Amino acid sequence: MTAPLTRGALDAPAPDKLEFDEEITNDSDKHKKSPLYSQALYELAHTLIQEVEDEKAEKVLGKLIRNPKDSLYYYKALNEMGMLHANRKEFDAALEYYKKVVEKSPLTEEGQSALAGIENIYQSQNKPQEFLSYLDKVGLSSIKSQDEKETMLFNSAEQIFLSGNYTAALAALNSFINSYPNGNKAAHANFYIAECYNSEDIDTNTLENAVYWYEYALEQGCELCYYHLGICYEFGRGTDENIKKAVDIHIHRN
Repeated sequence: MTAPLTRGALDAPAPDKLEFDEEITNDSDKHKKSPLYSQALYELAHTLIQEVEDEKAEKVLGKLIRNPKDSLYYYKALNEMGMLHANRKEFDAALEYYKKVVEKSPLTEEGQSALAGIENIYQSQNKPQEFLSYLDKVGLSSIKSQDEKETMLFNSAEQIFLSGNYTAALAALNSFINSYPNGNKAAHANFYIAECYNSEDIDTNTLENAVYWYEYALEQGCELCYYHLGICYEFGRGTDENIKKAVDIHIHRN
């Protein structure tokens, strides 16, 4: 006859505990009625994850997810499922699990953990605007300050620029400037816009636009522009050659 669940069984040494926990997944009514049933299932799933037995772990977590009455372990199970899918880069599935937690229990520890998982996924895909839009949708926009939102969007545009995709970077940087024309990162963003126009990827009025944006970013305090703008005036790139102005700019830089 199977003994009911006890605290001592849950605290058993690892090999015996794993054997015991596996036994409780046989859907015995006696086990299901135990107040420790959900905890035992969760700890079994956690052990299986540590043993890289993801498929078995998902089956156990599924039992918890199908029994949402025990809210603590229900939300823990959803987060574990989100993590498993995220680790496999199955991001849509991971987001589905995480969002269930956030939308049902946003202010709990598990809700905050799920929100961090959602942010990590969007950041890994360089989609911060989608994350910020999601925060708006669920009424959590206030958890990010305006400075944090600005930094997220700037970092995203910067990563595109640094990847060398100047056409996409120009679109992202212009979008950023439209949202934060006077933000802390605006001058640096305008410098990147000038650099995009100074590349060979942008076909229309490239050098003329580059000079315009270098000068504009310099007015906003971006000292990175001195060298590049000086070169433009020294060699007549995108503007009339003006050695005196080039010298003045280079002297200013030093």
